[in-house]
Amino acid sequence: MLQAWSHHLGGHQCTKEVESRVRLTPPARFGGRRTHAPQRCDGAYPTRTRRDAAAGIDGMTAETYEVNLEANLANLHERLRNGQYHAPPVKRVYIAKEDGSQRPIGIPVFEDKIVQRAVTMILGAIYEQDFKDCSYGFRPKRSPHQALDALRKQCMEGRIGWIVDADVSAFFDSLDRGLLREIIEQRINDGGIIRLIGKWLNAGVLEGEQLSYPEKGTPQGGVATPLTQ
Repeated sequence: MLQAWSHHLGGHQCTKEVESRVRLTPPARFGGRRTHAPQRCDGAYPTRTRRDAAAGIDGMTAETYEVNLEANLANLHERLRNGQYHAPPVKRVYIAKEDGSQRPIGIPVFEDKIVQRAVTMILGAIYEQDFKDCSYGFRPKRSPHQALDALRKQCMEGRIGWIVDADVSAFFDSLDRGLLREIIEQRINDGGIIRLIGKWLNAGVLEGEQLSYPEKGTPQGGVATPLTQ
């Protein structure tokens, strides 16, 4: 695991430092001292981690975690620093879709959400420099409404009369993990981050009392899911 940030992981100053390096050398793979692997999670909590989200398999809520917040974060920091952090299985729940079917969601434990947020803050600082201006999904200061406004403008200016709505069937369930890792490693050369992503992909899924370890795909619902997928 690479060096920790001396103050707040993902803090504004550190994030801006990574962004600046990416702008100067866009094709580079970032690792070592340039990304600062997520050993401290102070900056990912509490303002950047949702406190009202559903609890994972351990039932831990933000309110309970905050009872011993400093000790819990210190313990988490130590496990990350020593490479002893283990990602628990996600809890499987289902939400209804518009077509009447159900979408499977994987809910991580609260502490895992903190670590995922820390990693997402680092990756976001890098990938934000790569995204095209026409990309709106899960990006800071962008929303679906802005995407619709941009699409409407293009249709009006280009006199477009047809719009094709397409979706990849069961994308998250069939995602090739090896390919995902190859794509991430094109930009990220940080073993600590790569190992954490691998732990999340292989953490397992607990549905009721049945624990399974799918060999492909990735659960929807994690903090890091939108950016890594």
